[in-house]
This record gives sequence, structure tokens and C-alpha cells, in this order.
Amino acid sequence: MKCLDLPESIRRPLTISEVAAVSGVEPEFVSRILDQGTLPRSLIVAPAEAGNRGRPLLKPEACAMVIAHETLGDLVAPELEARILELIRGALEDYIEELGPTAGPPHNDLTEFVQRALEGLAALAKAEANVSSDPGIRGGATVMRGTRITVHEAADLAKGATLETILAEFPRLTAENIEDAILYAKANPAGGRQRKNSGRPRNMRLVSSTRVTLKDP
Repeated sequence: MKCLDLPESIRRPLTISEVAAVSGVEPEFVSRILDQGTLPRSLIVAPAEAGNRGRPLLKPEACAMVIAHETLGDLVAPELEARILELIRGALEDYIEELGPTAGPPHNDLTEFVQRALEGLAALAKAEANVSSDPGIRGGATVMRGTRITVHEAADLAKGATLETILAEFPRLTAENIEDAILYAKANPAGGRQRKNSGRPRNMRLVSSTRVTLKDP
């Protein structure tokens, strides 16, 4: 993808869960390297500055750094961090239109970490665009756009059934809906933590092969 393709909506401070979802790691990994002081301080947005009272937020550039640390571990020296940050910041600020190969540690191209971060950010932006929230639908819960199925219900379905089964039982969902729901749910865990698999979502009943009835709680 070209760097210029990244939506403006995702060029913002991210929660630990959002960074983890974008980077393809567990939130605990992001929390650990944050608490250990591994991430450069320039990537951290203080809670007060971010307008919240919880954990610090992270700039989107942190995603490339998290991917690098998850891949290379202790091989991420300060000089390497500086080069990765230069690349990701150039991409996010649009003065690098396309990434070219940049040598790093043996068998690693630094632009791989940046490209994976950009693709993850674009995927999360797409997922966010494909959900909606309306006080009159499911009590204001976040649902897949155009349906009454909540994001976490759709994500839970994917834990216990094949895609073919889900699409057959819930024809208003698409493969793209399921993909977006999984990523969005990981970035925004219900209750601040991952939900357990509950099988068929609560208050959801198969009426026929072509129709689903959803009742508000």
C-alpha cells in the first residue's frame, strides 16, 4: 500500500489494545515493553494530555516499534529504533509516499516493520468505518453497520464456527464483517478484557436459513 492511503481517522493516539491489534501481538506484550521503558518516551501520550484517566496512549508510530521488538527482541538497538521511527514518521506525515528496502539486522528489512504497521492501521481504520452505534439499536451497543448484530457477538461467532456456517446462519453478515469484527473486538475488548467464547451470541436465534431475529436485551 502507498503511505498516502492511510486514513486520517487512524492517525491519532491509540490505546494499548489498539496497538496490540494493529501489531498482531497480545496487549500484555505491549504493556510489558511499555512498563519496562523499552518504548521511546516520544511515543507515549500521558493520560492527562490524552484526556483520560487510565493508561497512557501511544502514538501510531509505536506500532512499528512494537512489531520490531516482537520480531527482533534485544537486537533493537537505539540506532535501529531511530531509523524505524524515521521511516514510520515519514510515512505518517506523508513525506515518504512509498517505502523502499532499508537494511537492518541480518535477514531483516526495516521497512517490513513499517509496512506491517501501516497495513494494520489501515485495517483497523476500515473496521472502525464498518461499525456503528445508535441509541435506538441494541441499546447503543456497537454493531456491524447495517445489522443489529454487535461487534463482539460477530467476533464470538468466529471462535466457535466456520465462516461458511456463520454466513449460512446469519446472511446479513459478510466475510468482511467477520474479519472487521475480530480486529475491532481485539482493539476494543468488552469490559476492558477479552471475552470468553459463548458459542451462539446471547439473544440471537436462528429463525430460518435466510432470516435472523435479534431482540434487544
